[in-house]
Amino acid sequence: MWMVFLPVEIAHGQSEVRSQDYLRDLIVLSKVLGQAHAIETRCRGDNSQAWREHMQGLLDLEAPYQTGLRRSMVNNFNIGYQISQAAHPVCGTAAATDLDALSETGRALANSLTRATLDEARLP
Repeated sequence: MWMVFLPVEIAHGQSEVRSQDYLRDLIVLSKVLGQAHAIETRCRGDNSQAWREHMQGLLDLEAPYQTGLRRSMVNNFNIGYQISQAAHPVCGTAAATDLDALSETGRALANSLTRATLDEARLP
């Protein structure tokens, strides 16, 4: 799953306010990334860090400072990781199926976030 996040340039003096739907999607995406990371490391080994790197990029873009949002995103990534670790004690077809489903969910969330960001950038 490849995700594209586009930063919004904010006019001088204008604050960036995100909708509750946007923030909810960020939190859910964080959990999905954690779940995918757990399956990936279970199946490909601990050196597989692609999903964690996606999460780090998301944190850098959306919550670069120690805020409540960042803590929520990190906590949900960790919860997602724990859920998938418990659900998939070994790598098998169920893990592969779940990873495919997580990839689709993550892609849909990333697209939604990107659309919201682009729509916000168009506002006067």
